Amino acid sequence: MASDHVLPTAPDSFSHYTRLLCESWLRRHFARRRIGCTGANRKDFREGVEFYRGSVQWRREFVHPESTLLKEQSLPGSVPREMVRLPYLQVIDLSRNYLNGTIPPEWGTMEQLVNISLLGNRITGPIPGELANISTLTDLVLEYNQLSGNIPLQFGNFSSIKRILLTSNNLTGELSATLAKLTTLKEFRIGDNNFSGSIPNFIENWTSLEKLLIQGSGLSGPIPSGIASMTKLSDLRISDLNGNDSTFPPLNNTKNLKTLILRSCNIIGQIPLFVGAMTTLKVLDLSFNKLSGPIPENFSGLSNTDFIYLTGNSLTGPLPAWMLKAKESIDLSYNNLTKHIQIVHRVICKITFTFLGIIAGFFSNFHILVTLHHFCQELVQKLKGQYNSGGLRGNYGSE
Repeated sequence: MASDHVLPTAPDSFSHYTRLLCESWLRRHFARRRIGCTGANRKDFREGVEFYRGSVQWRREFVHPESTLLKEQSLPGSVPREMVRLPYLQVIDLSRNYLNGTIPPEWGTMEQLVNISLLGNRITGPIPGELANISTLTDLVLEYNQLSGNIPLQFGNFSSIKRILLTSNNLTGELSATLAKLTTLKEFRIGDNNFSGSIPNFIENWTSLEKLLIQGSGLSGPIPSGIASMTKLSDLRISDLNGNDSTFPPLNNTKNLKTLILRSCNIIGQIPLFVGAMTTLKVLDLSFNKLSGPIPENFSGLSNTDFIYLTGNSLTGPLPAWMLKAKESIDLSYNNLTKHIQIVHRVICKITFTFLGIIAGFFSNFHILVTLHHFCQELVQKLKGQYNSGGLRGNYGSE
């Protein structure tokens, strides 16, 4: 076959998926050539790829593929049912395309699938419970679609699942008690949905869990005390909980947390001392709760934390000096942290008043002294207000 040969196209009778698969394969092997897999001549297409038909690559990637990686290809059309004809398939990755329609229930018969990723498409309808029949499945990634309905009851039958990622869909209903059986689970994301009910107590069974993200899910609090059993957590993000007030969740045995976000969770009381002992933290966000009392003294152990957000609480008492030095990464606005700040500003004002008073005395002008006195009082009040109403926050990055 000549090196500049342009492969002919396959007939329209080829399935939508087969065309996508062959185009992907051909582009990888003939990256600089003009290649198409649509047309009207099956014979020419077969002759065009005959050169590779006997190769290991061809048999592994086209005849008996183990993975289908077609992400970010701007693919239109519906989610292909034809994949069930590929018995050796282990990975389906169609992320970040323009696929629509529903997830085919027939995929539940694919006995060797390990990973399904449909992230970032336009897929609608319910999640088929038949997917739970795939005993080998470890990763199910369906984030950023338009899926609706409940998480299927059958999902409790997953025997090998490690990751269930469902963020940013239109899912509803309560989390079924059958999910308590998912003891192999390591990552669970359900934020930005419309669930109802409370965060279930059965999450205490997920002792292998490393990442739990329930941000803006629609669920209510409180955060179950059983979360204490999830000692392997490295990333915990819960926000925007409905429901009543509750105390800080017992995370004192969770030693490996890098991200702890408990934002707008109706948490009351003081910040526990064990939070200051979480020296592995990179992000701490306890903003918009009802926390009170002082910032724990042992928070100095968090001096290497990248971002600390304590915004919108009722914290009082002195502000640690190290926090003043790190204001670019700490947000303490909308609290009542006044004692230390008042002292600092009064000292500054006293020095300023003394210095300028000498000048006023030099000119024997008593009215200047009175004016300076009022000026310093207003300065203290103004700076105090800035700290507690969002005026001195710095640039803290994003969540």
